[in-house]
Amino acid sequence: LDVIDYVVKPALFDRVLKSVEKAIEYIEIKKQTKTASGINIPEPAGFHEIGSRTASDEYFFIKDQNGFTKLLVADVMFIESMGDFSRIHTVQHKSFVVLVSLKNIEKQVSPNVFRRVHKQYIVNLSHIHSVMSAELQLSDKQHIPVSQLYKQNLLESVVERKLLKRFSE
Repeated sequence: LDVIDYVVKPALFDRVLKSVEKAIEYIEIKKQTKTASGINIPEPAGFHEIGSRTASDEYFFIKDQNGFTKLLVADVMFIESMGDFSRIHTVQHKSFVVLVSLKNIEKQVSPNVFRRVHKQYIVNLSHIHSVMSAELQLSDKQHIPVSQLYKQNLLESVVERKLLKRFSE
């Protein structure tokens, strides 16, 4: 189906607009990539490929047309799926589009730092501000949806370990 995003009811205008913008950007990126690969032109600016890394690293590199760019793990807020591409969002409100699926990124980043919370999102655990019934609020006040499939794992492995309880064991 090549789904880029979905909107739950009741749909707010801002959320629908964000989904439409994401779809338009994805289509443009796909067109640019097809053009670049068909004529053997170097990758356009803004396209990156994630490099390999070990779970203990404090940073990783992404490939761009000028070489490689270093991203600190602590600076990555969340990673969003765009089909075959992914967008890495940072605390500096920059985003980098990488030619790597979210599934492959998930395999390369540390599960102690990053956690899948939705089919389309991986978040940096240190940037979670609050966990609500169907979404997370990050430290920059951005809201990320949490699916039921990943919520229980998140609560058990992250929240429960740090939860102040009425009675200590």
